[in-house]
Parts: sequence; structure tokens; C-alpha cells
Amino acid sequence: MRGEKGPLYRKVNTATHGVKHGSGRTSAWDRNTKATKREQSSRGSMHSGQRHGFDYTPLFRFLLSKVGQDWDVVHSEAKSRLDKSEPIFWMVAIHEEDRRPAIRHGESSYYSGLYVDNENRLAVVAPEVNEHTYKPQCACCTHTFNGIKFSQIYKERGASMSSRSINLADKLSQISTHWDPHVVADYNDNDVMVVKFQGEFPFHKHPDTDDFFLVIAGEVLLDVEDETVTLKPGELFVVPKGVTHRPRAVSEAQVLLIEPKGTPNTGDPATAAKKPRL
Repeated sequence: MRGEKGPLYRKVNTATHGVKHGSGRTSAWDRNTKATKREQSSRGSMHSGQRHGFDYTPLFRFLLSKVGQDWDVVHSEAKSRLDKSEPIFWMVAIHEEDRRPAIRHGESSYYSGLYVDNENRLAVVAPEVNEHTYKPQCACCTHTFNGIKFSQIYKERGASMSSRSINLADKLSQISTHWDPHVVADYNDNDVMVVKFQGEFPFHKHPDTDDFFLVIAGEVLLDVEDETVTLKPGELFVVPKGVTHRPRAVSEAQVLLIEPKGTPNTGDPATAAKKPRL
């Protein structure tokens, strides 16, 4: 029928068809919402990332195009164009505890994790997570984030250590702003970052992760609930998760941070810094 919109799934996974990896996994999804738990069949889908012979890439692209729009309207249209509704919740978290910065489809395709905000609009969990955040895990695939090719290139594990050494002073010399963390390395699933502090940062907390501070130069004051901790060069402090705190510096200080990828530096994705890579 003319004007009728097509389905939001395909019968062939053209993005990963024929690609084999040593892990044997075809896909992984970091989502298990209460909505999907309600149906017996959803768990299999959550672990496989797709029903056998079906690819939901069109759905993921559709959802990304609807960020900022009313969730009820988006959900209604998506459901009407699917064979089943569960794939919607692989990407969209209805409950706060289900939110994830990103999801992975197949071995090489990543997408932004989404959620429904307090105004019932579709929103991105971690806007700072993008194609610059992740490193390719192999050389045989084209890794993408929301359809955009990763900016980093694959490096063999056997590369010389000297080729991966990082001069922190050089990286810090490229930063002219304050409270603007820049990623300089990856450590497992964590971002290693350098940043310059001056003035006061807002009080905040991280419900899911500790907060690591290592002072490279200058002096940092950490207000941790009812206590103030003074950090000098070479000293570090770890703020436990869930504890309210704020860093401040009378004069410019240089600091190294380590955080899980996708962690908003303000504790709120809506106000978090973008964390570009140097």
C-alpha cells in the first residue's frame, strides 16, 4: 500500500553475515529490562542480540532518529513495524537500573544506549560515548558506532611498548580549558584521562563507580561530604561510589582520572563533559 512504512527489521544480517571470530559469539547485549523479563522468549533474544535470521539494525537507526521525541509516540510506531516488541528494549531502558552507555550488535556494531527521561522523551544515556571512544577488537571487521566508523585503528597486541608510551606533560600542554577531561589511554573498560582544575566543580556523586583522582601538579582540595582532603603532587584519593564530593583548586592543578567508559563527570549525562581523545 502506498505510504505504508516498512518493517524495522531485515531477514538477513548483512552487516555481519559470513564473519567468524575466535570467541564464537555472534552478538552481545548489555540490557535485561523488566519489560523484556515479562516474556519467556525475551531472554534468548537478549543474549543472542537478534532472532535467528532477523536483523534489527533498521530499528536501532529508527530509535536514534527519534531522540528528543515523545516516547509513547515513538514506541507505538516502532511496535507497529516489528514482528515482536522485545528488540525495542534491547536499546531503550525504561528503568534507571537498566541504563547502559552503549550496546553491541554482532562483533563490530555499537549503538548508543537510550532511556526515557522525566518528560517522557527518548534520550541518550551517555552523549559523550561515540565513535572516538572505543578501539577495534580485530582487523577483519569495520567497527562502527551508530553507523560511523571508529576513529581509532586496530593495533596488534605484540606492538612494542615504546610505541604505546604516553607523555602526560605533552598531553596536558594541549589542554587550555578547565574541568574538561581528555582521554589519553584505555585500561580494560576504563578511560584514563588528564584534566586541568581551577576554581570549584559542582558537588556530585557517582552511584555506580568510585571516583579516582591522582594529582600530577598543583594542589587539589576534595570536599568529601563533611571533610576536606588536600592532595599534593604524587598523591591520590578514591571517592567511594555514592558519596557526594567536589574537587576544587585555588590555582591551576593537573590531574589524572580513571573512570569506567561512559561515566558522566558531573554524575548527570545531561551536563557531562564530552571527554575528547588526545
